[in-house]
Amino acid sequence: MIALCPRNINNIHGFLLAAGYGTRMKILSDCRWNKHAAAKPAFPVGRNSMVRHQLHLMQEMGIKKVTIAVKYKPESVLAALGDVSKLGLDIEIFDLDEESVEDWGAAWTVYRWLAPRMRGGFDPDGIVVFNGDILWDRSYAKPFIESFGRSNAWAHIAACETPMEQIYGRFGAMQLESPTYLFASKVRSFVEKPNRHDVGSHIGNFANVGIFALDPELFRYFDPEYSTAKRSMGRDFCDFAYDLFQEGMIQEGLLLEAFVAQDGFYWKDIGDPTALLQANFDILKARVDAGYQGKEIKPGVWIGAGVSLSPSLLKQIKPPVIIGDNVQLHKTARIGPNVVIGAGWDIRKDAKIMNSLLLPPYNEDDIVRVIGPRMRLNRCIVVSGHVETMANKRQDEIIIQDQNGFLGFLPHTFNVI
Repeated sequence: MIALCPRNINNIHGFLLAAGYGTRMKILSDCRWNKHAAAKPAFPVGRNSMVRHQLHLMQEMGIKKVTIAVKYKPESVLAALGDVSKLGLDIEIFDLDEESVEDWGAAWTVYRWLAPRMRGGFDPDGIVVFNGDILWDRSYAKPFIESFGRSNAWAHIAACETPMEQIYGRFGAMQLESPTYLFASKVRSFVEKPNRHDVGSHIGNFANVGIFALDPELFRYFDPEYSTAKRSMGRDFCDFAYDLFQEGMIQEGLLLEAFVAQDGFYWKDIGDPTALLQANFDILKARVDAGYQGKEIKPGVWIGAGVSLSPSLLKQIKPPVIIGDNVQLHKTARIGPNVVIGAGWDIRKDAKIMNSLLLPPYNEDDIVRVIGPRMRLNRCIVVSGHVETMANKRQDEIIIQDQNGFLGFLPHTFNVI
């Protein structure tokens, strides 16, 4: 069985994995304690959510049809998508709860969606799979998909040279045959999340960035019903990194390529609250091109629809700042630097906010969104609620509403720059 080449990159289907719970996000995604918890891919990166950022990347690739897999708190993911009518994308939601499944693994999830459609005549030239919690520079999108179109490999992986200290226990490590920036290179070895005791020439320092482009026939090759491979995907669980790449393609000798990002390429795994805050700072400071952030009314200050700032108030805003739709600011409020405010917040008299992230709402009952008079917030993530306390200075905290509607202040050390 031979992978097709060349491929028509205008016939590529997008698949976005947005079903995860987000264990490392802790209280932000834990609905037992946080009344307005959300799925990790719903959280904001600048003006957009993570899932919407991924859709913009698919647009850059020229993709027209996208499937989004959801499971944990799907309503938050759908809310985070916002108005998709202007994106020009045909979007299908694949709800794993409707499939009565706990966890198939990412690769098996894609194939369980794909297989019945292929039997019905669906014949894309490729499937591009995005992890829903990765932020990366959109300038990389088009070169990546064009390289896949030229390739005769079964799969392309986005790769970035990364210090081993950052790879251990976190990312797939690849050794490449002849790594060259912005070109595809054969993957000689793939080791998923190596630990510090893994030694030898099989460990490479190119990290799996979490974006894959695959020939659809690759899934059929490992299908346990048809496969002659030494290792099939298994009938219940198969992930991409360990099962399909490391133990599947590498062992079978199928051509797996990595498309190597240029030196200085930005990407971030947004797995925990600190990474979430840092990603927003990186967008504010233009370390990554994450697309449109609103109307820029002065250098480094972007606003959304329904936001009105008087000249005197604008002087009190210290860039960089992103202010979401329908945010109300009292004329004596002081905002910035390094602040992202999600939609619908009411910032009251003499409030001061800096180095913080205020999340947007994800459900209809999240209507009380107030930062009270004279509140001081520094290095905080605020989920929701009417934030007004006797101790009006809050720093290094995650602020939530519990299931009874009471405010909760959870200390958190944000090591951000």
